[in-house]
Amino acid sequence: MSKTVLITGANSYVGIFTIIKFVKDGYKVRTTMRDSSKFEETRSMIRKTAGFSESQASEIEFMEGDLDTGAGWEEAIDGVDYVVHIAYPFINNVPLEQIYKPAVEGSMNVLKLAIESPTVKHFVFCSSFATVGFNDEWDDGPEHVITEEDWTKLDSPMIDGYMQSKVICEKKMWELVRSDENLKSKYPITFNAINPYGIVGPLPVGFSRFNGIQPILKSIFTGEAEMIFNAFVNTTDVRDLAESFVKAIEDPKTYDQRFLLLNPEEISVPQMIEMFKKHFPAELTDKYPKECTPVYFKSRKVSVDKAVKLLDYKPVSNEETLIALAKGIYDYLGYKY
Repeated sequence: MSKTVLITGANSYVGIFTIIKFVKDGYKVRTTMRDSSKFEETRSMIRKTAGFSESQASEIEFMEGDLDTGAGWEEAIDGVDYVVHIAYPFINNVPLEQIYKPAVEGSMNVLKLAIESPTVKHFVFCSSFATVGFNDEWDDGPEHVITEEDWTKLDSPMIDGYMQSKVICEKKMWELVRSDENLKSKYPITFNAINPYGIVGPLPVGFSRFNGIQPILKSIFTGEAEMIFNAFVNTTDVRDLAESFVKAIEDPKTYDQRFLLLNPEEISVPQMIEMFKKHFPAELTDKYPKECTPVYFKSRKVSVDKAVKLLDYKPVSNEETLIALAKGIYDYLGYKY
């Protein structure tokens, strides 16, 4: 008998690939979005991206779930075995109070309902490298190697309200799942936080909700950007991330752990641009800006040893995942390459 997983955030980049992975692995999938009028559009996007039949796609159950109002979550969680919580307001450069309610209170509501549920066994939170690696300085100096033991300080000058909310939310989740409210409840659950950074890779067919580095590259590809955004990032292939959610659920050795899930070989945006210039024709790359901004995010050292050991993580290379993303953006733009 197949197990049922609730995947929140159906129409998000990560949500789409996570739904595809769980369906392919034999799970019964229930998923949520705020707007029911877009259910069939999202179902079609998933079907075309995965190559599913109409029958396979029709078996994905869509339900409404609103983190801001709390509506729909009791019904969405009813009867499921696992929860993968991806839905989260991604808004850069806003004050914490602007997104605190849907981001933190909304996510905590989903977790509390999972703890109260007689069927939910395990909860996976799609957290972020923002909760781990964005301190301007480290106590042991610039040679510090970032691991799952680290936390970003809320007063770090490098973070905005969105990133602060992720820190607060993940810490609150750990406090709750390790508290008597969960451990001594009738239906205690196990928990994981997966912390990706720079999520890239192929784009779903017809996808346009760009975020993270995607709109930055889009503006460079169209020639709209006046300068190349100069930052160092570590990539997480969206397919690796989706696979990590399945492994976190299926292997008890991973339970009650947080995992950094990112390629430890960092790459700067200017280095990406040089890679694209070698791969794509000059009529496309001639549009790229010639100048770079000052360095915005510094170079850093990261260890993903825990994910390699417990999740069997083998990161897709920077070249493979970024070329896949670039092709997706060019397809969206209608440019031939």
